[in-house]
Amino acid sequence: TMRPTTTTTTTTARPTTTVSRCPTPRVCNCRPTDVLDHYTDANGCATCRCLAGPTTPTVRPTTTTTTTERPTTTTRSTTSRSSSSSRSSSTRSSSSSSTRSSSTSDTTPMSIGDIVNTNPNFSRLRDALRANNLLDALMDPDASYTVFAPDNNAFGKLTEDQVALIGMESNNLKQILKYHVVPGVFRARKLRKGRTLQPLFKKDTLETRRGKIGNLRVENAKVKTANIKAANGVVHVVNKVLIPDVETL
Repeated sequence: TMRPTTTTTTTTARPTTTVSRCPTPRVCNCRPTDVLDHYTDANGCATCRCLAGPTTPTVRPTTTTTTTERPTTTTRSTTSRSSSSSRSSSTRSSSSSSTRSSSTSDTTPMSIGDIVNTNPNFSRLRDALRANNLLDALMDPDASYTVFAPDNNAFGKLTEDQVALIGMESNNLKQILKYHVVPGVFRARKLRKGRTLQPLFKKDTLETRRGKIGNLRVENAKVKTANIKAANGVVHVVNKVLIPDVETL
């Protein structure tokens, strides 16, 4: 599209007064207490600054008018905008997809074994499971378990007799650990109603019930934190190590 462009510059003539400073200041007629500068021009000394003195205007006419026509070419590129829009849309789509993928990855729960392995409060449980080759089994993504996990404080509450029982036979600790693991997923809401569970240790069972203040209890232990979601089951943190009937070990 060709469009003419006109540029006009105009300077209007204006009077210019040439004056010089009067060497002798005088008392202002309207304000006698002030001594102001006076000016002189072709007609002699002017009055003080607060009054209008005679002036001799010198006119310098300066008028400039310029008209220039310049062709302006405007080109609209539909293809470029379409390509840019397509690239922008593709970028947004890719970014959105990446964000969703990252969000999904970040919210995927860990396995029970990973929870025990990475939580410092389970370091004693982790060491015991690892020493008895049970930790890897709790990382199995195809498995489904409910684990009553004693934290480090729970291990610290073991009595001398319990510690002696654990050390009495080399296999005792492994059987006690298996007593904490139940196949299947059992959440606190169902367990509070009272359930008899069969753990991996087949010679004894676990009894759950609702405590006096509404908390979940399993055997003689209290569940401190319930329903920790895992990729292959659920974890309930207990405040005591669960010991099966001594005669079953």
